[in-house]
Amino acid sequence: MNTHPISIEHKLDAAVAWMPPRSPLAMPAQDFDQPFTDPNAPGVKRNPMDWVKRALIGGPALVLTGAMIGVFYSWQSADGFNLIESVWLFLVGVTFFWITLVVAHTVAGLAREFIAQKPQIDGISPLSIAVLVPIYNESPIHVFGNVKAMMDDLTGQSSDHEFTFFILSDTQDEAIALQEERAMGMVAEQGRLFYRRRHNNADRKTGNLRDWITNWGGGYDAMLVLDADSVMSQHGMVGLADALGSDPTLALVQSNPKHFGAHSLFGRLQQFAGAAFGHLPAEGLAFWSVREGNYIGHNAIMRVRAFADCAGLPYLPARGGKHTLIYSHDFVEAALLRRAGWGVRIVPEVTDSFEEIPITLIDYILRDRRWCQGNMQHLRILWRKGFHPVSRFHMGHNALSYLMSPAWFALVLIWISASLVAYSTPQLTPDAGGQVGQSFLTQGTVWMLAFVYVLLLAPKFAGAALVLSDPEQRKGFGGTWRFCGSFAMEVIGSIAVAPVMMIQQTIAIIRICLGRHESWGLQKRYQTGYSLPDMLRFHRVETAFGLVLMVGIASGMITLWLLPIGVSLLLAVPMSAISGLNLRRKNGTVALMTAQDLKLPEILQSAFIQRDKLAEMLARPEPVPMAAE
Repeated sequence: MNTHPISIEHKLDAAVAWMPPRSPLAMPAQDFDQPFTDPNAPGVKRNPMDWVKRALIGGPALVLTGAMIGVFYSWQSADGFNLIESVWLFLVGVTFFWITLVVAHTVAGLAREFIAQKPQIDGISPLSIAVLVPIYNESPIHVFGNVKAMMDDLTGQSSDHEFTFFILSDTQDEAIALQEERAMGMVAEQGRLFYRRRHNNADRKTGNLRDWITNWGGGYDAMLVLDADSVMSQHGMVGLADALGSDPTLALVQSNPKHFGAHSLFGRLQQFAGAAFGHLPAEGLAFWSVREGNYIGHNAIMRVRAFADCAGLPYLPARGGKHTLIYSHDFVEAALLRRAGWGVRIVPEVTDSFEEIPITLIDYILRDRRWCQGNMQHLRILWRKGFHPVSRFHMGHNALSYLMSPAWFALVLIWISASLVAYSTPQLTPDAGGQVGQSFLTQGTVWMLAFVYVLLLAPKFAGAALVLSDPEQRKGFGGTWRFCGSFAMEVIGSIAVAPVMMIQQTIAIIRICLGRHESWGLQKRYQTGYSLPDMLRFHRVETAFGLVLMVGIASGMITLWLLPIGVSLLLAVPMSAISGLNLRRKNGTVALMTAQDLKLPEILQSAFIQRDKLAEMLARPEPVPMAAE
C-alpha cells in the first residue's frame, strides 16, 4: 500500500486537509476547434471486424426504419400528402430508428452472453492507483462507511496493484464538513486514506478532480473514480486495474455498475429491472464499441497522465457573452481521450461494481433534468474537430434519447388534433363515432404503432426469457412465479411512468431552449417523501394535460387509443406518492426480489456494517477538551 506520510495543512481559509506531499501534473484545457493527438498514446489498431459489428447493429435498424417509413407513406399518400402528415412521418421515422437501435443493442447483448468468452489477461503491468471519491454535501456516514469497507476488502488482495483512497470534498455545509472531519479521524489509516476539502468548489465535480490531478496526480499511474454512493469489491477494482494494466493502448476502462440498497417501490423497480435485463444493452454496447467505448463518470479507471494531457475541458460559450461548464462531462472526456489516440473500453464482465439509485419518482426526474441539460450540450460538441465517428455517435445518441420525448409528445398532439378534426367533421371518415382521424390514423397505422410498442418492450421480454431459461437465475429472483410477478409489476410500472417522463423531459428541453438552467446541486439519496402540495406543484403540467385528455376521451372527441397515456398523466401525483413507499417487510424480506436479497454480496454487507458502526460513533458527543492547569 502507499506509504506517503499524512501531513496536515492549515490553509488561508482555515480548512484542514489530510493529504500526501504534492506531485503536480499539468492539465491544459483542450481546444475543440483543433484536432489533437497525444504523442504518448500508443494508438488504437484498426480492426475491420469492429465495423462489421457496427454494421450488424445499425444496418437492420436502418432497413426496418426504411420499411416502416415506406409502409406509412403508402397509407398516407393514398388520399394526398399534407404538411401534418409529413411531420408525422418524420417523427415516426426518427422514433422508430431509435427504438430499433435499442432492440439491436439488446440482441447484441444476448449474442455476447452466449458466444463471447472472457478475455484472457496476460502481461499485467502493476499500477499505482488513486481511488477518488468526489463528494458534495453527502452523508459522511455512507461515504466513509463505504470507503472503509472497500479498504478492508483490499487488505490481503493478491495483485501487484497499489490502491490509495482519496475523499475529495466540495462540501459547503459547515455542519456536514465537521462530520466529515470527525469521520476521517475515525476511519483514517496511515498512507491508505486521505481527505481534502475545497471551500471554493469552483467548476463542481470537474473542478474537484482537476484540483486533485494538478496537485497530486503526478504521483499515481491511474485513478479509479467513484461516486459518493459507489461501492466496489476488491474483485471489481482489481478487475478494472488488470484490464487497464494489460493493454497499453487503453486510457479508460468502464465497468457496468449494478444497483443496490433500494427499499422504496420506485427504487426496487429500478433495481429489479437492472438485474433482470438492464445488463443486456451494456453488453451490446461493449460488443460493438470495442475500443471506442464510453464513460459514465464513475466506477471507471483511467490513466492519470493521459487524462490530464487529453481530457481537460474548456468552457462553452453561453448567452450574453458568458461561458458555462460542460455539465455531462463524462461522454466528452471519453471522446477527447479517443480523439487523442487512446482506447476507451467498456467491460461488463467486471463484477462487484455497485451504485445506489434515486428513491422516488421526483428524485429521479430531478436528476434526469440535470442530465438532460448536460446531454443537450453534446449537440454543440459532437461536430467539433477530430472526434472519432463512434464518439460522435455516443454523444448524438445520448442527446437523442432526450429529444425522443418531445418527438413522442408531438406525435400525441398530432393524434389528438386528428381526432378533433374527425369529431368535428365526421363526414371525412367513415368510422363510427369519429374515433379515428385522417389517413395516418387508419386501422393499419394503429396496428403499426402497436408493433412499435411491442418493440419498446422487446428488450424487457428478452431479458426475462434469459432469466427463465436458467434455473440458477430463476432461483436468484425467488423462483419462476415470483419472478413473473415482479416482471409484470416492472412492465406495468415502466408503462405507467413513461408518459410522465415524456412530459417532464419535454419541459426540460423547452427550459433549455429558453436559456433556463437547472440547479446542479445535491442529489437526495437517503430521505424519502414529499408533501402533497410539493407533489401537486411538481406534477401540475402533466396532471392538467391528463385531465384535458381524459375529458376529451370521455366525450368521444379524442381516440380511445390515448387512454393509457391519459390515465398515467392524470395519476402522476398518486404514482409519485407511492413511488417512495418502503417495501422492506418486518422479517427483512423485500418485494421485487433479486439475487442480492437472497445473498447480499460480501462487500455490500461490509459497507452496511461499517455505516452502522460509523453512525454509532458519530452519534456520540465530541469529547470536551480538558482545561490546562
